[in-house]
Amino acid sequence: MSVDSECISKYMPVLTKYVACEKGIKFVEQTCIEEEAVKPLITEKKRLSKKLDEYNKAIINEMDIRATNVLKLNDYWYAVALVGENGRRFTVVDPINDRDVYIISRDLRTERHLTKRNYDTLRLGILNDVEMKRHEEEIREHANELLLAHTNINVNVKVTDEEFRTEAVIPSSTAVQWWIENQGKIMGVSVKAVLQDTEKVISDIRTALSKASIEFTNSSGLSYFVDKSKLLLFIVRSGVLLELKHYDFGYIPQINRQILAGQIKHVKKLKETVEKEEQKIMAEIEALNFNEQTLDARIAEAQEQLNRLLEQKKENGNKRLQYETDIVSLQRMLAAEVNKVYPPPRVTHLGV
Repeated sequence: MSVDSECISKYMPVLTKYVACEKGIKFVEQTCIEEEAVKPLITEKKRLSKKLDEYNKAIINEMDIRATNVLKLNDYWYAVALVGENGRRFTVVDPINDRDVYIISRDLRTERHLTKRNYDTLRLGILNDVEMKRHEEEIREHANELLLAHTNINVNVKVTDEEFRTEAVIPSSTAVQWWIENQGKIMGVSVKAVLQDTEKVISDIRTALSKASIEFTNSSGLSYFVDKSKLLLFIVRSGVLLELKHYDFGYIPQINRQILAGQIKHVKKLKETVEKEEQKIMAEIEALNFNEQTLDARIAEAQEQLNRLLEQKKENGNKRLQYETDIVSLQRMLAAEVNKVYPPPRVTHLGV
């Protein structure tokens, strides 16, 4: 099988669906949803895995034909062949800035394969971040569609919505177990009664979460809700309550609350400072990018001028060679005419 337009055009959609299936399966495994609901996703993942294997083999084969380790799949995405520590070759797929492709390209007729370690070192500097974020959002949306179709759970909701926090959040098995083991101490209820009713556990967790306020969201999509009165921390991502924690700094509850309030205030202030600095740095980076584009344009212009000068030099060389050839021809013609008028002697040396 060789790479053709159909293979290239279908690779990214298949990869997107495959990763979305993985996320959907992982989501179900983290929650209290029945495992039966995930079977269709597992079947689909296996089918897509076989298709990706076919495409990857075709891509490697095409790279061998072209003696290269990089193959462009569409406007933004490239397949890159790498060699792992075990010596085996495999492919990764990333959105790479066109201007940076030369950094990882190898002519396999004269150069060695790019190793995974070297690629990991170079990767962050050559990725197209905008396309990567778009792709991640596409995967997230597709995973949500799969979950809604197979589990009837809609996780595509905002974590700040009151309805979500009280009705739609799905506690992970870890969160449920923590609540069962700790709510008697924290909430003052009977653990034995809770152990008999899982639905009530989930309902109580959602109620507790509804009383918490969101304090922080990081770049990975983790949202942190805090109930300052109960000293409870809820860690939420994509509609799943991943974990519950209880703040205890080793003092009485009143002192613990004061410490927690001070830490939250400190983090917020530090976050604002970091965001301001990031804005300044991003402005500097933007200026550098613009300067780089200007330099690239000047380099291209200089290269064109150099090419013109090299062409002129080549033309001068050709003319010089022609002139030298003309001189030789004229000298030969002159010698022939001279020999007619002034013939050389037949005796070239005297005998003894």
